[in-house]
Amino acid sequence: IVELRQRLAMSQKELSERESGCEEKQRDFDRKLLLAKSKIESGESEKERCLAEIKELKQRNQCLQNQLLPLTKQREYQEKEIQRLNKALGEALAVQPSSPQLALFSNAGDSCMSARRTELLTQIEVLKQQVSR
Repeated sequence: IVELRQRLAMSQKELSERESGCEEKQRDFDRKLLLAKSKIESGESEKERCLAEIKELKQRNQCLQNQLLPLTKQREYQEKEIQRLNKALGEALAVQPSSPQLALFSNAGDSCMSARRTELLTQIEVLKQQVSR
């Protein structure tokens, strides 16, 4: 009977040690599980933050593109208009020799026409210089 009691005591002690080891392993596992869960949650929140930032940047980009489109069209229109005007001016200057300009205004008798003549001649010279650039 004594031997059986000793074996029982040893078995209970071994069982107690194993249960203690299992409990410690379970606590360690639970701690690691909570840490993993925390990392996943922080990763998810970071992902959501990044997605929100991406959405905001896409909206801002779209807004800027919407602002740029009319400006680009306006620029293209103005460039075409400049080309058209330069072409028309070049053709007008090519058709009209420089000497008839003076003849055009030579009949002007009063000072008002003379001032207008000078102004127009100055404008023609400025336009010639702009075309030649």
